[in-house]
Amino acid sequence: MYQQHQTNLNWLWLVGIPLCSYAVLAPPVTAHTIKTAGDVAVNFHIDPNHHPKAGETATAWFAMTRRGGKSIPLQECHCKLAVYLDSSPDDLTQSMSTSLKSISTEQYQDLPAADLIFPQAGVYRLEFSGTPKQEGAFKPFRLTYNVTAIPGQTASSQVSPVSSNKTLSNSNPENNRQNHNLTTILSVTGVGVVIGAIASMLYQKKRRKQVYQNLEVKSQLAKPPRRG
Repeated sequence: MYQQHQTNLNWLWLVGIPLCSYAVLAPPVTAHTIKTAGDVAVNFHIDPNHHPKAGETATAWFAMTRRGGKSIPLQECHCKLAVYLDSSPDDLTQSMSTSLKSISTEQYQDLPAADLIFPQAGVYRLEFSGTPKQEGAFKPFRLTYNVTAIPGQTASSQVSPVSSNKTLSNSNPENNRQNHNLTTILSVTGVGVVIGAIASMLYQKKRRKQVYQNLEVKSQLAKPPRRG
């Protein structure tokens, strides 16, 4: 009985520890944001993993598609990108200078992209707009995306593309840390529920085996002795 109990515990350790490690250390899923304006759809993504770090270079790109599914390359669009520090809903006074370049990534070719360095952690507003170089090719558009920069290793004093001297409130990094802690707690809790369910299943299985053994013993005792 002791050996069986020890085997069950060893099995739980072998299964439970990898599950906990995967839940806590699993890499984030790459995200894309698609918005439409008029007859144009724009697929937006920013590397790394849609979670740029303050003080570190991040690459934002925009895959444009006109109605019908045909892509719009940068060479056919007068595209512009403006980035604002969105510290309050009505504050658009803090902007970052940006310039677009052409890149090819995933299944897309000749995409408008920009290398950005967010000086501080916080929420930024990216305003992407475009007009056709050939009149009537598509309708002019303007789309807005919100991006949250998380704390990075590079000090914000080393890079300052924001024109204003205002600084972000420290509440945003704190909120990011709290959200990360909450996600970790929920992940570990979920794995704990799974491990608890497995332990309960093994315990019930052991109890049923004990009941069957007891019934078998009672049955043997209840049989009359054989006469010689």
